[in-house]
Amino acid sequence: MYKKNLEHYKYFVWSVIFFLLFSLSVYAQDKTREVVLITEVSESYVITEYDIALRTDMEKNRIIMKAGCKIYNQGDKPLQTLDFDLFAWEQKYAVTVEVITISRLLNGQLVPVSFTHQAIPRPDDLSQEGTNQYPRIIRVELDDPLGKGQEVWLQFDYIIQHVDPKKTDIHYRIIAELPNETKEICLITDFSWIPHVTWDYEKVSALSVKNFFPKMSKPAWKISLDHPASHKSMVVDGKLEKEMKKGNRIISLWSSCTGGLPQLMIGDSDLIEIKDKDTSVVFLLPKEGYDPPTVEAMGHFLIKA
Repeated sequence: MYKKNLEHYKYFVWSVIFFLLFSLSVYAQDKTREVVLITEVSESYVITEYDIALRTDMEKNRIIMKAGCKIYNQGDKPLQTLDFDLFAWEQKYAVTVEVITISRLLNGQLVPVSFTHQAIPRPDDLSQEGTNQYPRIIRVELDDPLGKGQEVWLQFDYIIQHVDPKKTDIHYRIIAELPNETKEICLITDFSWIPHVTWDYEKVSALSVKNFFPKMSKPAWKISLDHPASHKSMVVDGKLEKEMKKGNRIISLWSSCTGGLPQLMIGDSDLIEIKDKDTSVVFLLPKEGYDPPTVEAMGHFLIKA
């Protein structure tokens, strides 16, 4: 019966396929024009390298950060003002960011620079700062302009505070309290937990709804994680260089394996490594609720892939 029905409808099916292919080609051409609008936005300066130190404070639901970054002026003009996105949409992610200091490396010394951290322009109602409509921008003013082809090293010292790790009705929880009352941290590239060069937010917002995103630079990075010894950590696309225990804390040092931005997870979890000759796959999984044979099978599947 199935074969007969398929034979009966094959011409109809092929007609539908051709129609869809034609429609998709037209759709793709239209969308390509939209992608070009955002991916070919000229960045006058880019971040080429990060050196990050992250320390967790699970009791106070906060993350203490130092993020050094190398900025390169690839534009045609000297730059005195640099704008950065550091959780610009704070309210979307239910966090607040306290920028303690920003410093510039000059002659081997870190020298504080002047900066502001606010929406530009500012809303009449200041409670709207950090919303999608009024993202908060870090604006750094350099004493000496950054010339064409020149680099500058800036270090950002700041604290990311989560409003309430128990809330589930928000876009994303960077710190989540689980049903067993343990907490985990998950930082991904979907949001700017380290400084990013700012974009045209209105344009990015409009295109992100259609799953189009800016074409970003691919910096190298190093990152150190400092967290309770009871927790495990993982940095995606990172190489573990060293791990040491200091009292009741673990400090691990990671470096980038591929170009891109770091993503990481820290939690009271099991670290499962599946090996096959020179390749291994590492899973960070909740201590309960997973099937070890399934995890092993999935690990071998990923190794072969």
